[in-house]
Amino acid sequence: MHVVCEVVAQGWRGGPRGAVLARFLDLPEVVFPMMDVAMAKVVGELCARSGPSDVVDVHVVADARLKGHHVVTSDPDDLRRVDPTLGLIVV
Repeated sequence: MHVVCEVVAQGWRGGPRGAVLARFLDLPEVVFPMMDVAMAKVVGELCARSGPSDVVDVHVVADARLKGHHVVTSDPDDLRRVDPTLGLIVV
């Protein structure tokens, strides 16, 4: 599973959800793709086409599309605005 580090920053708020997130991030299957220049260009182009202002959401979508992955999210609406066909697992 790929986790975009910016998503960790947005979700890292402490409390009970933080404990669940911490356990999830410790799973050996979780990897953290970084945004290099090539990905930044893809994200920028996708932002221009889809219109959202949240680069983090667009990075999540771009990375998932590139790798053919589903996205686990508690906020599906923003991701669906970027790509309505993206496979989502809503928690």
